[in-house]
Amino acid sequence: MRLRYSIPLALLFVMALFYPYDPYTMSIEKAYHAPFGSAFMGFDGLGRDLFSRIVYGMGTSLIVAFGVVSIASVIGISIGLVSGWCGGMIDNVLMRFADIVLSLPGILVAVMFVALSEPSIFNIVLALSLTGWVGFARLARVQTQVIKKADFVTASSLLGVSSFRVLFKHVLPNISTVLFVEGLFTAIGAMMAEAGLSFLGVGLAPPTPSLGGLLKEGARVIMIAPHIVIFSGVGLGVLLLLFSYLGERLKLKVSR
Repeated sequence: MRLRYSIPLALLFVMALFYPYDPYTMSIEKAYHAPFGSAFMGFDGLGRDLFSRIVYGMGTSLIVAFGVVSIASVIGISIGLVSGWCGGMIDNVLMRFADIVLSLPGILVAVMFVALSEPSIFNIVLALSLTGWVGFARLARVQTQVIKKADFVTASSLLGVSSFRVLFKHVLPNISTVLFVEGLFTAIGAMMAEAGLSFLGVGLAPPTPSLGGLLKEGARVIMIAPHIVIFSGVGLGVLLLLFSYLGERLKLKVSR
């Protein structure tokens, strides 16, 4: 199933490898030129091939999504496992801290962090991870509270197996599927947030291709070059729909 859903993205990257245009090569005489011939998506304001920039922008979105999910999941799952396993005061402190972070507007926190630092993929990933871990923590906590009551977990504890080993050998593997689903939806949020940051002008700095940056450019010249905003929006939509569909299918599979 996962292979089938990855085919569209694989085709895009294969096309990018063999496409004759470079996403950074400028040709001013082709600025805002409409689609024609092999340049079937046209050109941007500096005469750069739009298809190449969209494909590389999609790659940038995927890198950001993977980075945010990796960092947020490690932090959130660790906190959730400890909170759900220990309970009591530790649980209360960790979850109240998670509630405080959850109450903060994530996109505004990201805007402030990126605006105060140098625009880069790494800083964007860190900015989005500041609040992105809460979903993993809350889900891991609830699932851990359920799993720790299971007979095999109780038996392991009675046999003297350390809590650390029980958590990472027995509890974590049994909740990994639901956490994977959470990761897919976190990736969707990260891609949308990255596009939003670039659209607001605090994301990746030009000339690095970004779907949000292309949407921003296209919005300024939508009357004379509508192809920029149309194709950029389609590129972002393909990524979001693909991850959303996969997440929904896995969510239905888990709930059965």
